[in-house]
Amino acid sequence: MKLKIKALAGLIILAAIILSGCTSIDEESFNADIQGYAEPIAENALQALNEKNYTRFSADLDPTMKKAFTEEVFLKSADIIQDELGNYTSKELLEINTGEKHTVVVYQANFEKQTDDVILRLIFVNSEGQVELRGIWFESPQLKKRMALER
Repeated sequence: MKLKIKALAGLIILAAIILSGCTSIDEESFNADIQGYAEPIAENALQALNEKNYTRFSADLDPTMKKAFTEEVFLKSADIIQDELGNYTSKELLEINTGEKHTVVVYQANFEKQTDDVILRLIFVNSEGQVELRGIWFESPQLKKRMALER
């Protein structure tokens, strides 16, 4: 009887290991798909900030974001980012969070003058089969200080 219980327990553990392996492969594949669209959109937005090129920056924005993030707002934001952080140089993926209606992709971004980590959050939505950028946030102690002074 004890042998049957041990064998059954062994099979359950083996099944759990096999199933957990399948889940992580599916999750890795899913995350790779998200990275496949997030990476070029993020890179385009950051390079556009370096160039202060609103046309390039707004190419991947959804209509709501385009309406809220006008060229005037973009240019003021680009000036502040460049004054405080310098030009963007590189980024590293930190995490991907998916929700029912959107996906959040978080990077650690590097800039020429940075002294602290800059966290970049991008919000993506899928609109009629097209992935669009709904939001972009920079989190940096240097930017927080600047924004507090601007108020």
